[in-house]
Amino acid sequence: MVIRNVNSDRTGAANHPAAPATPVPPVRPAAPVARDDGDRVEISAEARALAAGTDAKGASLTPERVAALREWILNGGFDKADVIDAVARGILDSGDI
Repeated sequence: MVIRNVNSDRTGAANHPAAPATPVPPVRPAAPVARDDGDRVEISAEARALAAGTDAKGASLTPERVAALREWILNGGFDKADVIDAVARGILDSGDI
């Protein structure tokens, strides 16, 4: 491959000595900045209950209960009209949409 007219003076890079390396001082991490840009996260009571190992009604989420719920879902538990209606009403009542 031939590349022509790379430099405007056509002398090539070999005729231009590199600038000497300048030592760079170490960079200190910036101090954290306190700011209030309006972003917030709110954790619901349901999420707190789940984090504590219970569901919203206080029932313990044991591995057996989780397995049973998983099986119910895999066997079409959400594919029933009354369940779909209850989920849709819950979403509408929550105000999320």
